[in-house]
Amino acid sequence: MTKPLILTGKLSEKDQRKLLKAVQGDSIGPTTLYYAGVTAPVIGAGMAVLGRTTLVDAGLSQEYWLALFSAIFAAVAGVVWYLIFVRWSIREIDRLVTHENYTKEIILEESHLTLKRQKVETRIELTDIRDISDKNEAIMIRFESAAPIYIPSSWFQDDGALRETFINRLKVVTA
Repeated sequence: MTKPLILTGKLSEKDQRKLLKAVQGDSIGPTTLYYAGVTAPVIGAGMAVLGRTTLVDAGLSQEYWLALFSAIFAAVAGVVWYLIFVRWSIREIDRLVTHENYTKEIILEESHLTLKRQKVETRIELTDIRDISDKNEAIMIRFESAAPIYIPSSWFQDDGALRETFINRLKVVTA
């Protein structure tokens, strides 16, 4: 049985921004897109009715112009709502990531990786690893069914052998 490797540290604001940038494309899931896509037409239809009513009250009575302007109002409202909804989703991830001012602990064992933060402990099987990105400033581990883990180089405390062993153990299981 191999001895577990343990890393401990906090993400600096710079590390949090890098993590946010790296996961931003991952932050909009299918559920968010579904609800944005379902609600946008409803808001568009409501805006079409409101626009038509407003134009009639303003004295416009030609059906062609009423239909054209109502369709334009509906299209603009639907697109704007869709963009706002998707943006809100990204901002929620931003809020969660940038308030991580606590120590994390990562324990690498033979078959799984455990992430401990505050009162939460997450165990992820190593077979779930999708990608390992090893750059000088950090290691990013992406999973099939969990949020990515960002490990700054500073967590290795200038121990190149520990970093090498950590990466090699991850890659052996995922190979």
